[in-house]
Amino acid sequence: TRYISVTGVQTCALPISRQVTLLVTIETIGIDNKEKMLNNRRRLQDAYLRDLYGVLAFRRADEQIYNLDAIHTRLRRISDQIMGPGIIDTVVVKTTLDRRFSSSDR
Repeated sequence: TRYISVTGVQTCALPISRQVTLLVTIETIGIDNKEKMLNNRRRLQDAYLRDLYGVLAFRRADEQIYNLDAIHTRLRRISDQIMGPGIIDTVVVKTTLDRRFSSSDR
């Protein structure tokens, strides 16, 4: 098991309206696959961030921005695309933090 912290920021228009932080746990099938995942963790982080930015970009600052089941499914699909099937056992979103900025914070 390896922990990768993934942070996503949404901007509705400049300036930033919210910050979303996710702590993601990636569990691999076997020790050899753990090493493969560790060697590709930057690619995984980049792919996760790109996808989450795309999802968050279409939400208003006052809307609920995520459905954990949908995010889990997306991260799992991305992991399989990068690592190949049979490498990643599960992707778990362990912690979420959604910080919204009011106009007085900006």
